[in-house]
Amino acid sequence: LEYAYYKYKPMLERANEYILNRKVKDAINYYKVVMAQNIPPEFKGMIRKNMSDLTEYLEKYLSSD
Repeated sequence: LEYAYYKYKPMLERANEYILNRKVKDAINYYKVVMAQNIPPEFKGMIRKNMSDLTEYLEKYLSSD
Protein backbone atom coordinates (compact mmCIF):
# COMPACT_ATOMS: atom_id res chain seq x y z
CA LEU A 1 0.00 0.00 0.00
CA GLU A 2 2.80 2.38 0.89
CA TYR A 3 4.62 1.76 -2.42
CA ALA A 4 1.45 2.38 -4.40
CA TYR A 5 0.86 5.63 -2.55
CA TYR A 6 4.35 6.98 -3.16
CA LYS A 7 4.30 5.88 -6.78
CA TYR A 8 1.13 7.89 -7.45
CA LYS A 9 1.75 10.63 -4.89
CA PRO A 10 2.59 13.30 -7.53
CA MET A 11 -0.70 12.64 -9.33
CA LEU A 12 -2.65 12.76 -6.07
CA GLU A 13 -0.94 16.03 -5.13
CA ARG A 14 -1.81 17.43 -8.56
CA ALA A 15 -5.45 16.41 -8.02
CA ASN A 16 -5.33 18.20 -4.66
CA GLU A 17 -4.03 21.35 -6.36
CA TYR A 18 -6.94 21.20 -8.79
CA ILE A 19 -9.38 20.90 -5.90
CA LEU A 20 -7.82 23.89 -4.15
CA ASN A 21 -8.20 25.87 -7.39
CA ARG A 22 -11.83 24.69 -7.70
CA LYS A 23 -11.12 22.62 -10.81
CA VAL A 24 -13.01 19.64 -9.44
CA LYS A 25 -13.65 17.96 -12.80
CA ASP A 26 -9.92 17.89 -13.54
CA ALA A 27 -9.26 16.39 -10.11
CA ILE A 28 -11.82 13.65 -10.76
CA ASN A 29 -10.07 12.88 -14.07
CA TYR A 30 -6.75 12.51 -12.25
CA TYR A 31 -8.38 10.15 -9.75
CA LYS A 32 -9.79 8.09 -12.64
CA VAL A 33 -6.30 7.68 -14.10
CA VAL A 34 -4.96 6.45 -10.76
CA MET A 35 -7.93 4.09 -10.38
CA ALA A 36 -7.12 2.53 -13.76
CA GLN A 37 -3.70 1.44 -12.46
CA ASN A 38 -2.88 -1.79 -10.68
CA ILE A 39 -3.22 -0.55 -7.10
CA PRO A 40 -4.34 -2.30 -3.90
CA PRO A 41 -8.11 -2.56 -3.28
CA GLU A 42 -7.81 -0.52 -0.06
CA PHE A 43 -6.27 2.33 -2.00
CA LYS A 44 -8.97 2.08 -4.67
CA GLY A 45 -11.61 2.30 -1.96
CA MET A 46 -10.14 5.54 -0.62
CA ILE A 47 -9.94 7.07 -4.10
CA ARG A 48 -13.47 5.90 -4.93
CA LYS A 49 -14.71 7.66 -1.76
CA ASN A 50 -12.94 10.88 -2.79
CA MET A 51 -14.44 10.66 -6.27
CA SER A 52 -17.94 10.11 -4.92
CA ASP A 53 -17.58 13.06 -2.52
CA LEU A 54 -16.37 15.31 -5.33
CA THR A 55 -19.15 14.15 -7.64
CA GLU A 56 -21.71 14.84 -4.93
CA TYR A 57 -20.21 18.31 -4.44
CA LEU A 58 -20.43 18.99 -8.18
CA GLU A 59 -24.05 17.85 -8.34
CA LYS A 60 -25.00 20.14 -5.47
CA TYR A 61 -22.97 23.04 -6.85
CA LEU A 62 -24.33 22.75 -10.36
CA SER A 63 -27.90 22.32 -9.20
CA SER A 64 -27.72 25.49 -7.09
CA ASP A 65 -26.91 27.70 -10.12
